[in-house]
Amino acid sequence: NGSGGGSSRRKPDVENGVLYHAHSSINENNSKKQVQKAFSLSANNVSSSSSSPSSDQVHSSPKKKRKRRVSSWYHHVAGQIPAVMLICILNLMFSIPFGVSYFPIGWRVDDNASVSNGGDSSGNDDEVNGVFPIPGKEALGIRMFLFSAMMGQIVFTFASKFKNPASCQMIENVPFCHSLAYIVIAEQGYGLEALSTLFFLFGLSSVLVGAAFYLLGRLELGRVIYFFPGHVLLGCISGIGIFVIVTAIEVTTNETFSFDMEGVKGCIENFNLLGVVVLFEVVLRLLVSFTKDKGKPRFPLLPPIYFCLITPIFYLVLSLIGVPFSAAEEAGYFFPSPDICNPNDDEGCEGQTIFSSIFNEDV
Repeated sequence: NGSGGGSSRRKPDVENGVLYHAHSSINENNSKKQVQKAFSLSANNVSSSSSSPSSDQVHSSPKKKRKRRVSSWYHHVAGQIPAVMLICILNLMFSIPFGVSYFPIGWRVDDNASVSNGGDSSGNDDEVNGVFPIPGKEALGIRMFLFSAMMGQIVFTFASKFKNPASCQMIENVPFCHSLAYIVIAEQGYGLEALSTLFFLFGLSSVLVGAAFYLLGRLELGRVIYFFPGHVLLGCISGIGIFVIVTAIEVTTNETFSFDMEGVKGCIENFNLLGVVVLFEVVLRLLVSFTKDKGKPRFPLLPPIYFCLITPIFYLVLSLIGVPFSAAEEAGYFFPSPDICNPNDDEGCEGQTIFSSIFNEDV
């Protein structure tokens, strides 16, 4: 805004200032380059000095590496033991209710059934009431569950991309086996022929389902599931849930259940057995609800650990209230024994354990 003369007088100052700032910036850049060069030289000196260890370090490095390798392997194995033990306990506990419910509850192992061995069924296909052709029905179901879990775990361990895969038999196998059993019993009765046909159909269907799933993954056709309406999938899942509820009631009461007054009456008569299940479930829900942090579970391992503690807690309560185990077994609080021996025989049941019964070749 000044006069021309003033601007002409200030122009050299401006030019000098610009020249000064440009000169100082050049000096600053040069100094930065020198500092970076000095740091790079010092880093090279450090790396060269560290890359030339002494003779003692050369001789001790293989030992240290071996110790580090053994230590890391030890810590890795030790860190996996709790998870492996938890999965094993869960599979062993899951195998008991699954083993009992693998076959229809009406296909009984005692002589209370109205249809003799090898007889024909009559009436509705779902009304199964006959004698199981071989002893150890529960042991047979437990073996089926454990075999499926072990085969799945072997495949997951060596072929899965997950770091810690855990295998467990799917609950969908149980209602599928029931449906096949109803068809086979309606055609062949309750004899050994029906049981062998059931195993053949169950094994063949397992192979076909495995081949179908392998092809879906190999051909990258996993999205074919989206072609099914959501209501169909929701109905399938809901049906599995209803089956689980019905099977749980039947396994707990050891009686068939139906959605009518007879089924309600049976639940009321056996409420002493169902009440224990309801009590454990209510306690678990309360613990999960009270331990939530901002709507999220604070202890994710609470449900499986609680599930593993059900058996010892039940035994502890029986001891505290002074109820003999034999009386609790007669009242139906325990699953039927998987022993296939006959106590009335001369040999008796000496030396028979649950593992010897499960893996007995006679089953």
